[in-house]
Amino acid sequence: MKYEITEVSTSEIKVVYEDSSWAKINVHAEEDLNTIKRAIASFAPKTNFSKTSDCPVKVGDTGDTSETNPITYTYGMARQIHYPTSGDQLDALHWAREGDSSHQTTIDTKIKDTKTKWPKTLADMNQAEYDAKVKELYG
Repeated sequence: MKYEITEVSTSEIKVVYEDSSWAKINVHAEEDLNTIKRAIASFAPKTNFSKTSDCPVKVGDTGDTSETNPITYTYGMARQIHYPTSGDQLDALHWAREGDSSHQTTIDTKIKDTKTKWPKTLADMNQAEYDAKVKELYG
């Protein structure tokens, strides 16, 4: 879904989506552009349930936030986050077909770098461990 950022402060952004819905999203100095874009996508309007009985929660349900399943990052998930975008890879292929392989060389270098930084032997990580690894690798 298309969006426009209409406000930016040191701690949050306001995003207006193409259906006129909007969200205020907290941002932090440790986040890079891809992390912020994932947050924007996560707040984008989603398809609603067809009927209330389809919703997995009901009025009166209770819980505890410590009961949620934390994200576990695998090496594959980390690679997917840090690989060059599909668009960048397709653009590089286009230029290679046009005779300029420099874009493809840059993409290939980034992919090799990602594979090195996020090896298959890497143990699964929780959010804090993943964040620490990103800071270690990318500053």
